[in-house]
Amino acid sequence: MPTEPDTAGEPVQRGLQAQTPAQQQAGRIVPWFISLGLHGLLVMVAFVVTWSVINTDREEPITVVADFDQMYLEPVTEYVATVPEQAESTESPTDISEMIDRTLEELSLDQVDMIAPASSRPPDLGAAAPARSSTVSFAGLKATNARRIIYVVDASGSMIGAFRTIVDEMARSLDRMVPRQSFGIIFFQQNNAVTVPPRGRLQPATEANRERALAWIEQEVVPRGRSNPLKAIEAAIGLEPDVIFLLSNDITGSDEYEIDQEELLRMLETLNPVKPGRKARECQIQCIQFLDPDPLETLKRIAEIHGGPDGFKYIDREQLGLRPTDRQ
Repeated sequence: MPTEPDTAGEPVQRGLQAQTPAQQQAGRIVPWFISLGLHGLLVMVAFVVTWSVINTDREEPITVVADFDQMYLEPVTEYVATVPEQAESTESPTDISEMIDRTLEELSLDQVDMIAPASSRPPDLGAAAPARSSTVSFAGLKATNARRIIYVVDASGSMIGAFRTIVDEMARSLDRMVPRQSFGIIFFQQNNAVTVPPRGRLQPATEANRERALAWIEQEVVPRGRSNPLKAIEAAIGLEPDVIFLLSNDITGSDEYEIDQEELLRMLETLNPVKPGRKARECQIQCIQFLDPDPLETLKRIAEIHGGPDGFKYIDREQLGLRPTDRQ
């Protein structure tokens, strides 16, 4: 049986045949361009959304400013004065004010009352602890605002009768210090510098350090023989103190340990010169002539040159409650 032509597709075929070749090609390409455009638009939208989210979550940077020209110095707490530990504090506000005033004294070297003779001194037992400040005193001399203090003491045989008095006065001097101050103790005996440990440096004036130093002196230092002070003075100045308290019965010595006065003064001028451009010296040397007068007045001359007009004190035997016959 002969097949009949399929008439269902004829309109389509006739429609395609009715288009020109250019129209047919455009019909195939346009859908691709539309698809590409839509995809490109989606990509751009995704990029914009992502960029917005990232920039929204980012925190503002913190700016750090170091302003060293506008420091805030207003105190946030009231000043509280500390006192040594006692069973009961009896210090009044007036006493505290006086203590503060003493710490604000202008820098100077002033003479204070000498130790009373032994017969008139009250017993130390039960005495109240001394007020502490940056002013240090020893054997009737004092230095204000001194931070580094060294005691250079004669330990020759001529000192044996009064050595206990010297150590007691040194203990009182140390007790008045505050921990921010530091101290050293050097004795001169024969040609030696006998240094209270630690050697080669000063130590803070804490209670433990003060007690340890005094205990060492009790056990290790016995006055004897004759003495030359050169090594002890040189060692003391080498530790760069603010003040040296120099105590001796006969600073220039005698016999094989004798030193010429002018030689001693020259050595001190070399070790403790006047600072360039200033009238002050590296340290002040306060001098105590002890027990007997010195015909040469060597310590007095040292004090006038290195310690100022108020840097010298003479303590005779009568002031200490000793008889002239107590000479060793």
